[in-house]
Amino acid sequence: TRNGGLAHIRGRQVRSLTEAQGLPSNRIRMLQLARSGELLVGTINGIAILDLRDRLRVFKPPCGVGFRMVFEAPDGTVFAGSQDGALVAIAGAQVRCLDTSTLPRPLVFQTMIHHEGRLYVGTSQGVFELEGGTTLRGPLCGGAEVRWFAVDGEGALWAPSRTLGAWRRQGGTGRSFAA
Repeated sequence: TRNGGLAHIRGRQVRSLTEAQGLPSNRIRMLQLARSGELLVGTINGIAILDLRDRLRVFKPPCGVGFRMVFEAPDGTVFAGSQDGALVAIAGAQVRCLDTSTLPRPLVFQTMIHHEGRLYVGTSQGVFELEGGTTLRGPLCGGAEVRWFAVDGEGALWAPSRTLGAWRRQGGTGRSFAA
C-alpha cells in the first residue's frame, strides 16, 4: 500500500503488517517472492524479509532511502536498490552497502535480473552489470531509464527504455534499437 503497510491475506483471514508490527515503514515500494517462500519487502526506510509463518527480519542499512528494488540472486543474496542511488547486499544477517559513488547521478535503482550467469541492474541511468556481487560496471547502455527486463525465446536479454528505444544483450554482446 502507499501508507498502510502490508496486508497478508490467507483464506478469509486478513492480517495487517505495519510499523507497529515491526515493518521499517508503512510505505511499501516493492515486493518480491524469494525461492525460500519468504517475501522480500522494500520500504522507504529499509528492507524486511517476511517468513509467511510470521517471522519478520528487518534491515535498516546505513545507506539508502526509499528501497524500490528488491531481488534475490541465485546464491540467495538479497540486493536492494534505493531511489537515492544506494545498493545494498544482504547475505544471511550481514548487510553491505556497495560503493556506487562513481556512478552517474541522479541514480535510482529500478530492477534486477540474473541472465547468462551475470547480474544486471536497470537504473535511471541505464543498465549496469554487477560483477562479483560488489562492483557495478557500466553503463552498458547509458542515459536511459530502464524499469524492467525481459528474456526472449532465443535467450536474449531485453531492456526497454522510454527515451533510447530497446537494448538487447546476448552472448556477451549488447546492441541498441532506436525507434
